[in-house]
Amino acid sequence: MGLNAAQWLLLTWIATISFAAGYVAARWRWASPATRPKNAKPLPAPTPPSEGTLAQMQADQVALFSAVEKIANTVKRISSRHAMQETRAQDSQELTGSKADMLRKLGMAGKVGPQFAQAQLEYEANQRTN
Repeated sequence: MGLNAAQWLLLTWIATISFAAGYVAARWRWASPATRPKNAKPLPAPTPPSEGTLAQMQADQVALFSAVEKIANTVKRISSRHAMQETRAQDSQELTGSKADMLRKLGMAGKVGPQFAQAQLEYEANQRTN
């Protein structure tokens, strides 16, 4: 006597469920690789650094902060110098010609000493307001 289609289907269904149940049971028993076994030894507590190590770390930290401060000051100085060079380049483009022409253009021709300084201050004040 042979098996009919319904019986084959029933046997296939039972085999599939049995296989799935076995797979789940095996995974449940072995657990995932990330799970630590129950009988594993706990990790030792990290040891605190020694006094000498702490002192060396503090000295290194102070040296690093000092280096960062020096670099920041250098960057400020270089950027200030660069800004001054750009300003001078713009001024030289605006005021081309001889020194006498430039003094005439600025209204300082023939002035010396305190008069020249006063004219220069007035010129700078006018430039700021414009």
